[in-house]
Formats: sequence, structure tokens, C-alpha cells
Amino acid sequence: MSKERQLQGMKISGKVATIFDGYNVRLYINRGRLHGDRNAIPITWLVSPETLIVDGQQEVYDVTKPINLTTSNNGKKEIWNITPILSNNPVLAEEYADPDIIRYGDMYYLYPTTDGFVGWSGYQLSVFSSKDLVNWTNEGIILDLKSEVEYQNQCGRKVGIVPWATGNAWAPAITEKNGKFYYYFCGHDKNTQKKAIGVAVSDSPIGPFKAKEKPLLTMEDCQSSGIEMGQTIDPAVYQENDKSYLLFGNGHAAIVELKQNMVEIIPETVKNIEGAEDFREAICVNKIDNVYHFTWSSDDTGSENYSVNYGISHSLFGPIDFKYKLLEKRSDLTILGTGHHSILYIEEEDKYLIAYHRFLTPLGQIQSGFGYHREVCFDWLEYKDGLFKKVTPTHKGIRIKWEGEQ
Repeated sequence: MSKERQLQGMKISGKVATIFDGYNVRLYINRGRLHGDRNAIPITWLVSPETLIVDGQQEVYDVTKPINLTTSNNGKKEIWNITPILSNNPVLAEEYADPDIIRYGDMYYLYPTTDGFVGWSGYQLSVFSSKDLVNWTNEGIILDLKSEVEYQNQCGRKVGIVPWATGNAWAPAITEKNGKFYYYFCGHDKNTQKKAIGVAVSDSPIGPFKAKEKPLLTMEDCQSSGIEMGQTIDPAVYQENDKSYLLFGNGHAAIVELKQNMVEIIPETVKNIEGAEDFREAICVNKIDNVYHFTWSSDDTGSENYSVNYGISHSLFGPIDFKYKLLEKRSDLTILGTGHHSILYIEEEDKYLIAYHRFLTPLGQIQSGFGYHREVCFDWLEYKDGLFKKVTPTHKGIRIKWEGEQ
């Protein structure tokens, strides 16, 4: 920050993103991170040396209203107009990434990677539930890729173990079929020392889940099928008619049909998907009006340029006609590293929601390891004239009204 600016920043209950625009300041107050009554929040103003606050100083502030502050340094006054903005991004208060979101009945369920571990070394996977897409309940850990014995999570449900894995619990995806829930996830295969995709099954979206003894899909499967593949990671599940498919890949996009039991692949159906320009990982598909809308992540998750590309096809197996970047950073709002997403149609809103992750905000909390310090966000995705339109990532998120607001 400029040393000439008298107001340098602020400390507030919970983490907040702060955007300076001259003497106007946007202060994003996050629902999930706010501690205490939003009508009486203590704020400590951080000012430059020799600066005094001459007007507007209070012990607590009502962050539902604008705040005016006047500072003075050697006779030079600066009047600050501070606008608190009640926001819903990030969706979860803690560090998570790679969100997969579904709706079942009148509930939404969110399945992310647990983040904040050096080298993406997290080993537990959890599920969250919500009725309104804003207020989320942690339903507990559902899989533990390091434990050798089952145990109960904080909600009293059994945590499943994964006999073939030793960690690196990444990028889950889930679907329901015939009353059962099939949960696909990445892990480090202790037998091959490579990444693989596993599957666990439950009668409920919140578990308990029982993982299969062996991986569902491995690098050896890819090599046997003769396809190009960097790592066997990042599953996304797609169902059409009575058939089910898994899209996956790193470096090269691929698809495979699942058997009717959903826990085995049909090996001869493994193939690469052509046309996913600048493909890195995390490909998924939505079918609208008989057109397949493919989206995938490009660049590296540790890069601020991590983003989501978009293309369409008239075949589930490609080739894809690349269109444009669907979701990318907004440096002006300190929103960086936007990628690894899932897309859900909200029928009563007639809208599409995109769930994705970005670098942990506010920026500056960490100095390195941005790719494993990430947070989950939601924004609306517009579909018009046969195409998804470019997403504007926000701090506000969706359903910005808080309880009690008109």
C-alpha cells in the first residue's frame, strides 16, 4: 500500500476483503466469517505513522451502514467513505477447494477438497448441507484416506476408510442413482505410487460411505487403453438416459463409461476428448437443448491465471468447439486463481450456479503456497442464446440479502 495514504487498512472480527478506490473503501463483510452482532462490530483502523483519527472513531460499528472516517497527518486531512458490503463469498469460512454441488430433495450438498495443506497433502473429505445455498452445515468427515480403522465423525456418523490410498484426498464428485449415492474421489495409490480415482457408496448424501477396496480408475487403465494422460485425477460424473460416464484427466481430457453398478468402468470405452483448448484438469459437461457444454480448468491452480475455459459439442465424446474463457481473475477486486468448478441448474430461479475456488482472501495472509490455500465461492452463470455467458466473479456471491433485510 502507498505510504502516502493515511488509512492503511483495518482489523475486524473475521477476515474481510478491502478494496481501496481513492478515498472510497469497499469493505466486504463475509457472512461465514463474521463473529458477533453485525450492528456492533469492533474495528481497529490501521493508519500511517504520525496519523491521527480526528472524526468517526468509535468502539464498535454498525457494518450494515456506511462509515465515515477522517484522518489527519501534519495538518493534512483525508476523509474516508467506507462502505461495508455484506457478502456470501467465500461460501465456507475455512479453506476448501474443488467444489462439487448437487441438489437432492429440498437440500443442497457441497463436496469440496479440504485445503490448507502443504503440497495438497490433505487426507480427509467432508460434506456440507444447506436449504438456501447460503447457510451451510458441516455434516462431518465422510472419508479418511490415511486411517486404517473406521471412526465416528463429529456428527456421529461412521467415517469410511480407503484401503488402497495413503492421502492426497482431492476433487470429489457425486451422483445419485437408484437410491444410492456414488462418490468419486482422488487419492494416492500406495501400490503404484501414482494418483488414482476411487469410489465410495452410501444410502444417504451425507453418509456413511463405504469405499471400494481397489481404485476405480488408474494410470495403468489409461495406458492399457492407449490414451494420453498426465495424472488420473479430477473426476466429474455425468448421466444421460440409463448410461453413466466419468470425465477426468490432467494434461489431457478423457471420458469412460461406467458399468450399471457405478463402481466399475467399461475399459474399452476409455478415450480422450479432443478440442479442450489449454486443458489442465477438471473437465465437466452440462447438456442443454441437445448441445453438450464442456467446461474445464486451464493453467495451474497455483497461478493467479488459473481459469475456466468453455466449449460446446454435439457429441458427448467431442470434439469440442472452443468458445472462450468462462471464468477468470478480477485483479481489481483481488480475486485471483478462479477455477476447478461444478455447475448446477437451479430450477425455481431458472438460473445456473457455478461453484469454484479462488485464492484465499483477503490477499496478503500468506506469502506462498497460494495453490493450496483456497476458498469456495458461488456466482450466477447466465445461459442465453444457446451459450453460457462469461461469469463475473464477485465477493458478494449469490443471495446477498441477510436475515432481517428487506
